Amino acid sequence: MIQFTNADIQALRLIGWCKDVPPRPEAPLTQERLGMFELLGLSRKSKSGRSIRLTQKGYRLLADCGYELPQDKYPVGAGRVLERRLQTAGGMRLFYLAGVDVFLQNTDQFSGSNPQFLPSFALRQRQSVTENMLGATRFLGFLKCGSNMYIPYFLQTGKEQFIPETELAVAKAVSSLCGEVESLRLLLICERPEEIARLAAKPFKWQKIMPVANALGVPYPVYLLPRAAEEGARQLRLILAENYLGAILRLSEAAVTTENCPPEFDAILRDNGSPFLVGVDGDIKRMLRAHEVARREETLLHILCFGFQIPFLEPLVRGARFLELRETEINRVMGLSDALYQPDNTAFITPGGFLIGDDYFAKEDRI
Repeated sequence: MIQFTNADIQALRLIGWCKDVPPRPEAPLTQERLGMFELLGLSRKSKSGRSIRLTQKGYRLLADCGYELPQDKYPVGAGRVLERRLQTAGGMRLFYLAGVDVFLQNTDQFSGSNPQFLPSFALRQRQSVTENMLGATRFLGFLKCGSNMYIPYFLQTGKEQFIPETELAVAKAVSSLCGEVESLRLLLICERPEEIARLAAKPFKWQKIMPVANALGVPYPVYLLPRAAEEGARQLRLILAENYLGAILRLSEAAVTTENCPPEFDAILRDNGSPFLVGVDGDIKRMLRAHEVARREETLLHILCFGFQIPFLEPLVRGARFLELRETEINRVMGLSDALYQPDNTAFITPGGFLIGDDYFAKEDRI
């Protein structure tokens, strides 16, 4: 018996919105869902085998569910367009797991304090070539939470080039159309974050064209996240949560104190006065500043982070001591669920009032 849930429809919608998604099974695109979509003829693998796409039948189903999505006018083969789509889809899957609404289509749809993401491709679809203000920018789109705007980049090697002055000027211009924005922040979503950390730790010369990994000269915070959807989403969920730093310091107050703490650190250890920094957000600029001050003062910097972050943060701040934050504890303090993905398994009802089940597909197969 077939009975599509709200979670099934949103997963199918995510594929259609991205047009191409990586074939690896990660929530919400689990192996079970991907298999069901393919079996029902709603999706297929691309000829190159590098992506999963919706079929015409899949797009018709979404239209019946109230989601009319643009389709490709011409087939997209392996190349730069597909690579860009897969990178964006990887970021959007991570955002989706972190509780971000990834289906915005224009700047005027930002509202409220909940995290929302407007992908660059949505803006490009709405503008002609002559009107496209995004130009050749590399960022994936605009992730807004409250009054903070995060500009995400997807990095595979760390050698990807960008023109920082142009990118940031465009990011500021578009952000000004998205409601109240007090600050810009960069998110570096990395296939191999340890390589990015090594590059970021090296001295660099500011140039017109430079690697995105050397973006530390920009006047904004820069966060380093792993590409792995679940790990990256756990980190991002905490970044987007309100006052996570205060919650972590309260959780650690038996071991640290903020009294007489230098501004480069978050606290100092009560037992020996060593500097303490909360590094779960992956803010590499803060870590490098704190590390430099600690080295200058010949003291040992202690950095609190998730266990999965330690391997790729160690190359950034060699010699620092890492302390592992137990996620269940901070989730309890902040009222977050330990389960990252909580699918809505209630039956989906279309705007026309019918279910997506056996009767629907029997009728569809007769078309």
